Amino acid sequence: MLYFGVSNFTPAQIEMLQSYLTFPLVTNQIELSLFKNESLFDGTADTLMKHQVGPMAWSPLGGGKHFDDVRTL
Repeated sequence: MLYFGVSNFTPAQIEMLQSYLTFPLVTNQIELSLFKNESLFDGTADTLMKHQVGPMAWSPLGGGKHFDDVRTL
């Protein structure tokens, strides 16, 4: 079995690449975090679901940005 994934592909790029492959893409690594959620609304997540491609979120906690204001006791 051949497995293939991509990184930061747009919905149009996913559609185009998948149309040329004889096997399915398995993942697209996208920037998805508490502070960067555009891929949930710009068609990226919809296209991944259409082709049953698993999203791989990079920096899901925003590189620690969420914890910048947390102070240790």
